[in-house]
Amino acid sequence: MKRYVSCLLLLSLLLLLLASCGAGNGDRTLPEGMKIGEVGDGYTLYVPEDWTVERSTGFTMAYVSAVDTTNVTLVTVASDKAPAAYLAEGEAELSATLTDYTLLEADATEFGGKPAAYRSFRGKLAGEEYRYLQYATAVDGVIYLFTYTAKTAVPSGDVSYYDRYVERVLDMAEVFLFEGEAPATPPAATDAPEVNEKGLYLASDPAVSRYSLWVPAAWERDLANGTTSVFCEGAAVTVTYEIPEEDTLLDYWATKNEAYKTLYRGYTLLPDECSPPAEKREDVEVWLDGHQAVRYVFTYTQGGVTYKAQKLLAVDGLYVYTISYTARLTPLADGTVPYTAHTADLAAMIEAFTFD
Repeated sequence: MKRYVSCLLLLSLLLLLLASCGAGNGDRTLPEGMKIGEVGDGYTLYVPEDWTVERSTGFTMAYVSAVDTTNVTLVTVASDKAPAAYLAEGEAELSATLTDYTLLEADATEFGGKPAAYRSFRGKLAGEEYRYLQYATAVDGVIYLFTYTAKTAVPSGDVSYYDRYVERVLDMAEVFLFEGEAPATPPAATDAPEVNEKGLYLASDPAVSRYSLWVPAAWERDLANGTTSVFCEGAAVTVTYEIPEEDTLLDYWATKNEAYKTLYRGYTLLPDECSPPAEKREDVEVWLDGHQAVRYVFTYTQGGVTYKAQKLLAVDGLYVYTISYTARLTPLADGTVPYTAHTADLAAMIEAFTFD
């Protein structure tokens, strides 16, 4: 568990994506500017509507931008410990991981209407000081750990990154919902999805998506957040798009890659599995619906588990589209390696993908 907590702190600095809209919730009024960030198994997380959301296997993250990586993460982990005991267990590891670690505050509170433990602390990673705010609560043998991470540096004026967003984060914590309270927007309907001639079903929502993602029946889709994510036995595929600030696709990736070097714990790019178009190698050249694409592959660790990720990037119109495939590289109890087990499915999804 101690290793888990320190991994979370490093992971809480990472990046990726989502877009959606928030709304009122019956007799519960959301803070202005909120959207649904995640409808999970028994909970709903709301985030600022101008933040980017990334969902992968095992955690959810919302962050300000690729430049300002101030962020919130929500991680769930099986544990029979009380929230305060769970946080206390990682205290020594935090002290070892963060230079000049200082506990600022710790108390009992509520989170999502449940008894919770709260703490605030600061410390340095790679010479940069960060401040953290955490809530931990336990529901049915699962610890929900909500972490806010921001630099203490003052970019302009007299307000630090941490102080600039902390009130919005407290709003997020205040409206976090556990099962039993209706979410602000119900998940998109999943009845009778369209099926193509190869037996793949349409996972994306044609009413809002700029693309069509077709997936095998074993993959479960989640459209609750206005983007497309599908999950299957330790693996996840997400399609996102944005208007880039960079002039070229390679420059766009270079920006992401530099951030990942710092933000992913154990980030390792695998050059032999990547396919930048400048190389023009026939055996690794990648296409997405007739558009030349680039593929980048890397590994990272989370909570003692190694994950492998592919990012397939292509340009259509003004947008950079990213198909992200993330799966466990660490075998499951039965010896199955999710990453390799689902690569044939991924290939089928990419072959059937179309821009609309």
